[in-house]
Amino acid sequence: MTHFIHLEIHTAFSFLWGTFTPEELVKAAASLGQTAVAITDFSMHGVVRFYKSALEEGIQPIVGAKISLWDGSRIVMLATTFQGYGNLCKLVSLGTSRPITPQDISHFSKDLVCIAGGRESRIRVALAKGRLEEAECHLRQLRDVLAHPDWLFLSFQRHGKGAGLAQQSKELSLRLGIPPVATNEVTFLRPEDYIIHRILVDIQRKHHHRRVDPLPNESFFLASGQEMAERIDYHPAIENTLHIASLCKSFSLPIGRQHPPCFQAPDEAADKLIKLCWRELARVHKPTGYPYIRRLEQELATIKAKDLSDFFLLVKRVVDFAKQGEIRHSVRGSAAGSLVVYLLLGGVDPVRNDLLFERFINDGRGDLPDVDIDFDSERRDEVIEYVMESFPRQAAMVATIQTFKCRSAVRLAARALGYSLSEIDCLARCLPWSLRGSHLKEALATLPELRDAPLQNETELVDL
Repeated sequence: MTHFIHLEIHTAFSFLWGTFTPEELVKAAASLGQTAVAITDFSMHGVVRFYKSALEEGIQPIVGAKISLWDGSRIVMLATTFQGYGNLCKLVSLGTSRPITPQDISHFSKDLVCIAGGRESRIRVALAKGRLEEAECHLRQLRDVLAHPDWLFLSFQRHGKGAGLAQQSKELSLRLGIPPVATNEVTFLRPEDYIIHRILVDIQRKHHHRRVDPLPNESFFLASGQEMAERIDYHPAIENTLHIASLCKSFSLPIGRQHPPCFQAPDEAADKLIKLCWRELARVHKPTGYPYIRRLEQELATIKAKDLSDFFLLVKRVVDFAKQGEIRHSVRGSAAGSLVVYLLLGGVDPVRNDLLFERFINDGRGDLPDVDIDFDSERRDEVIEYVMESFPRQAAMVATIQTFKCRSAVRLAARALGYSLSEIDCLARCLPWSLRGSHLKEALATLPELRDAPLQNETELVDL
């Protein structure tokens, strides 16, 4: 068996391009006997799912991304350390609003392996036209700004005849001393999944009005090591996939535990929180009753033991900003059961209303407590701006990923396959609104109301 590692792969998190989930990728790579596999989407959205799945399957996860450069080319960058992962995230973030500049690469390429010369690059276009000197110029420009010039590799791909292109790639690699590496730009797991890729691209073109073409053929699949060795037919390019995997071997993500931001020493934060709470209790309840004293002592002891004092002070700072700006807000959820929250942020008196603190924080709960705060919808952006400006390195917006419900998936796939609008309506309307696409086959087989549905006769569409 030929040992080989795929280092350029698009999952479904390359939206409307890749055709499989990170979990499906890992299982497929493991079934081929590969000891490592990479993810190189246009974003970082699928990284954590991919990383967890790879560890569970017992294969090495290699985390990377596709980066769009100043000249219109795209390169693959792979993280070798957690610092490299941070640089990769920075480049991806910058690339959402503009092409990456040489200065960006110079500043943020430390601990990153770079693979250039793939399908979407000026280097490959120049080689295809026989312009070796032009390709050499592009490659030199990139090498000159990389933090690790010796970690630059030249991509070797073969998706058709291309024997002349392969020879020119070898010549360029030898002339500049840039090692070759075999890649396949994996976009679907099996050749027969090419149709799914074409449908996704068709959705991009028709619904998002993007000028984008699908891949030219079905060769961009997760090939075995033997298939890649036969296709590339250049041993150093195959061997270097293993070398790059070894460079990335020490990379790990610190997942599985909380990493709350720390703005002051734990004892200092605890002392500050204790003083604030007792002062507020004395102000709100005069004279202070024993139930309040006992409750506050218990809550503060739990908060200190869990090292959460800084967290509460941080939330108070945000709410104080809203109060000073007269921005309407309210605390809700299980946090309303905390006397500390009541004293710091306001809301409902949990002692008087007999609310349980343990619903909010308890010894059996390992994650951070959840303080739900609603702000005036017309002024919430002021609060967000304050948080981002006050904590630029610790704050980030949380995103959700939209997925297709079954009706939408059927409509879009049917349209891409050339069904008429009336046929599409007939096929989609019979489906329940809540049905997920992954459950369609099961629903058609088990739900009585779908026994005579038109989709029962559309095997190709259902399979997609």
